[in-house]
Amino acid sequence: MSKGRLYTYKKIFLGALVVLIGLLVLFWVITAILERNLNQFIDKIDGYEITVTDLQIRPLTRAIYFKGVEVERSDAQTFHLYIDEIDIVHFSLFELCFSNTIEMEKLLVRGPVLKGLPNHSGTIAKNANKNQRLIIHELDIGNGSCSFQSKIEKDSLRFELKRTVITDITWSPTEKLDWSKWNLKQLDVEQLYIPLNDFEQLYTERIWLDENVLSGEKLKIKTKFDKNQLSRLITVERDHIDFVVHRFKLNNLALERTAEKYEVRVGHGVFEDFDLHVYRDKTVADDLRRKPFYGEMLRNLPFDFNIQELAMDNGSVSYTEKVDEEIRSEDIIFNELNLNILNLNNGNNGEIRTQVRSNIMDEGALEFSYTFNPSDLHEAFLLKGSIVNFDASAVNPFLRTSLQSKTKGQIEQMYFTIDGHQNKASTELKVAYEDFEFTVLKKDLLRINKVLTFLGNLVVNDGSNSDADGYRYGYAQTEPESSKSFLNYLWSCLKEGILDAITGSGKKKT
Repeated sequence: MSKGRLYTYKKIFLGALVVLIGLLVLFWVITAILERNLNQFIDKIDGYEITVTDLQIRPLTRAIYFKGVEVERSDAQTFHLYIDEIDIVHFSLFELCFSNTIEMEKLLVRGPVLKGLPNHSGTIAKNANKNQRLIIHELDIGNGSCSFQSKIEKDSLRFELKRTVITDITWSPTEKLDWSKWNLKQLDVEQLYIPLNDFEQLYTERIWLDENVLSGEKLKIKTKFDKNQLSRLITVERDHIDFVVHRFKLNNLALERTAEKYEVRVGHGVFEDFDLHVYRDKTVADDLRRKPFYGEMLRNLPFDFNIQELAMDNGSVSYTEKVDEEIRSEDIIFNELNLNILNLNNGNNGEIRTQVRSNIMDEGALEFSYTFNPSDLHEAFLLKGSIVNFDASAVNPFLRTSLQSKTKGQIEQMYFTIDGHQNKASTELKVAYEDFEFTVLKKDLLRINKVLTFLGNLVVNDGSNSDADGYRYGYAQTEPESSKSFLNYLWSCLKEGILDAITGSGKKKT
């Protein structure tokens, strides 16, 4: 080989070596800059201590890999986050090196375990760069768990996170996180437990979101204690609640944040196969605090919501009262219950209209409509309904233990209208019934109080003295008791209308 050709090869080799060394130096410089910028970004998050077991930066593939990330509060707050793996996919190399923006196509987070409650906004120190921004086009989190502990550990909010996908995330460390601006595309959570207060809890076996449709299975709202435990803990009456919905779905779900509060909107929702059991221990003292109307309770919610239509299908509701330690409690049951609510809201969006159909104790059919406007400070409402083909003796087990009485007879048809507000309600009622008798029992519930039964039946019409169409009419003016619930108000209206129909003249007003 000639010396000239050898010299040429040496020049090519040296040139290639210089280029290679230059690329390696450039690679090292870029890696160092990336690592420096990432560390600076992490270090400027005020109030938290962040450690990383392994950090790998891959400029050629525009990827960054974290292993064993731990985040803890730097003060006395109880907060700990461990993440098994983080993958940053297709980040902007130029912006990360030479600008104040960290932008990435996808952020993959696997195996996060969060414990505690970070009562902190997560802002950076005062001397940090206020123009620094984080942009994540897609955040994918999977196989995690979360537990927000309260003072009583068993009452912590907790859940297992199977997967969640969020898009369009933009954040500056100087800003408070506002997740309502993010686009939640997918969510899959299991074993969600939320303590609602000192007595009730919410649990769902699984809840998942796909685009804007939220679905769930086995949603439960229950009292934390059994009935006897609750009675020992409370000083005034409180219902023991056991509510379960086997399946539910909310379509066209949207969340927005206004200047003052969050707003939730739903197009159509359905709850299928639900059961509600309510038990009240009447041996405990009455709760004499003022009870709000439904409109007031809706107005006082910390968020706004609007559900165009909500259906509750194929359900049952039972109510039980304990009136004496020696007497077994009995239920009154509403089964085959179907409910439809239109325009459910807590703002200035017009009337809420409710339709209910149910059977009573597998006997008579109950239907009613209920209308009110949640923005009306006078709490005006209108209730119209009917009961047909009802055997009055079906509720005797409940009347026997709760009112020391029993009845017999057939209510063929009863139609009622209750038009009222927060101060007074007017009831108009017409009823067709036959062979009605009323019996008062003694305290042992075994023997008949013949005197009171005789006096009661003297003033009670058995249904034979009615108009040409077979109806007797009842009217009542009822005032609510401030310490009683709205349902008690409605029951008082209906009860007084029935009493006027069976003990009064029974004639229609003209």
